[in-house]
Order: sequence, then structure tokens, then C-alpha cells
Amino acid sequence: MRVFQVFLFVLMMSFSLPVVAQTSAPQVNVRVESADSTLFNSSVLVDACTVTDTSGDVHEYAAGAGVCAMVAAADQAGISYSFQNFDFGLLLAAVNGVDNGTDENWIYWVNDKAATVGMTDYVLQEGDEFLLAYVPWTASPLRLTLEESATQAGEAIARVTAYSIDDDAFLPVDGAKVKVGEVEGVSNAAGEVTLRASAAGRYMVQAEKEGYVRSTMQDFHPEDVATDAESDEEGVVVLSSADATASESDQFSTTQRTVLWLAGIGVLLAFSIGFFRRNG
Repeated sequence: MRVFQVFLFVLMMSFSLPVVAQTSAPQVNVRVESADSTLFNSSVLVDACTVTDTSGDVHEYAAGAGVCAMVAAADQAGISYSFQNFDFGLLLAAVNGVDNGTDENWIYWVNDKAATVGMTDYVLQEGDEFLLAYVPWTASPLRLTLEESATQAGEAIARVTAYSIDDDAFLPVDGAKVKVGEVEGVSNAAGEVTLRASAAGRYMVQAEKEGYVRSTMQDFHPEDVATDAESDEEGVVVLSSADATASESDQFSTTQRTVLWLAGIGVLLAFSIGFFRRNG
């Protein structure tokens, strides 16, 4: 009998307790894509925020709100934006002076999937990927993954997919351009392109296709290089040193070497001047 009373008490409390909104600010990645370039792509802390609409009214949102991710990214990157207030809520009307149009609009996705609520109502979770792009309503984001070969040195499979609502799955995208520097390949029916590095380096890879949102950049940095690269193989993109991008660590190392070299010269000059003064 006592067990039943305890169960009944817990059940009553579960109905009487208020629903607590998310109070901690999640860390998410935000990417903002204009029609021709990436405006922002970095991690932000989605803290509580306020938005002033085009009528001058101020709206407050709790930590984790999708709109606050947009605001945090805009503040970091110096991106301008405006929201209009409608009966159904706020609507993002413009970014950097580019207004919603007849054919293209500012649309957002979370984890490459279309959201079912407005930006002000979406609650983001830790580690989410928030994407905002200026594209047609029918567009979907491309997802690019790289899988390095376990058998062929300096080789990776670039795989392009997009989320299908009907199938509730990420499906291969045929005919997408996979670009590395000035070279590119076209994905096959499996959504794949083979990348083969004939020179050591860091290669930045991106996929794009008409009617889709370009993918985020992926880093291909093979430890070894392919010794039998063939440029005429179908479905294979051969990467040379001209296609490589200097990594930040490489650039920093060069700067460090320059500073150390100059410091060494300074120490040597100071020692030489002191020596001649003492023995002059």
C-alpha cells in the first residue's frame, strides 16, 4: 500500500511541476552563407539575447534560442541584419543589406535538416550545427565527408550527401562539384569522388551544386602521398602542391622562425658591441 502511495505522490508532482526552459548556454557551430561566399563559420556560445525589430520593438530570448545563435555570429563577424515582426513571430528579413526576395530567401537548418519551427522558437543543443543561407526555398544543404583510404596512401573518398525528408536519411548527391583549389571532380551516383594527393600538403575540400547550399570546407591532410597518381582516371582528382593550402600551424611556424632569427641577430649584435667596448 505504501509503495502505491509513493507512486501516486510522484505522479501528481510530475504534473504539477512547471516545465523549466533551458538556462545554460550551449556551444554550437554557426555558418552563414551568402549567394557567393561564406560570411561566417565558427563556434559561438548561444547566450540569452535581445532583438530589436524593424518597428523598434525589443524582444527577449532565452539561452539556446536559434535566433540568439544568429545574433552571436553577427556580433562576432560584424554582420548586419534585420527582423520583421508578424502575427506568427519574428522573421529574418535581411542580412548585410540583402533582403528576402521572390526566388531566394534567408533560410536556416540545424544539423543539415530543415527546421519545423521559426528561428525564435527553435532550442539548440550543445554541439548543434546551425546553418543560415540565402537560397531558394527548395534548396538543401550539401554534407561533405572525407574517408581516407586504408589501402592507398595519399587517397581519400569525398562523399556528398543531402538530407531527404521523405526517406528521413542522408542520400548520395549525383553531379555535385567537389572542388580543391583550382581543380574539381564530379560526384557519381554514389555521391563519391576520389581524391589522390601526389604532393604533401593540406588540402581544403568543398562541394557545391546548383539548387543546394554549398558544403562546409573539409580538411584533407594526408601523411603520405600517392606514388601512382593518374590524372586521366575517371572519378579521380589528382592533387598537386599548387592545390595545397598553407596551414595556420605552418604559417605560425614560419613566423616563429623569423622572430627567433631576428632575436638571434639582435643578441649577437649586442654581444659584439659589448665585446668591442670592453676590449677597444
